[in-house]
Amino acid sequence: MQQILAVAKDQIVLIILYGWYARGDWVKDMYTEDHTTYSYTSDFDLLVEKK
Repeated sequence: MQQILAVAKDQIVLIILYGWYARGDWVKDMYTEDHTTYSYTSDFDLLVEKK
């Protein structure tokens, strides 16, 4: 994310974070079932407005 912002910072007018992370109920979960480990991590939902 930092690398993207460094390249595009002069073109970005507004960044809106919405969804799981914005609400504060994001998920990072790992569990094992039948000898298989599953992992789930919420993604980022971003709306970016540029010049």
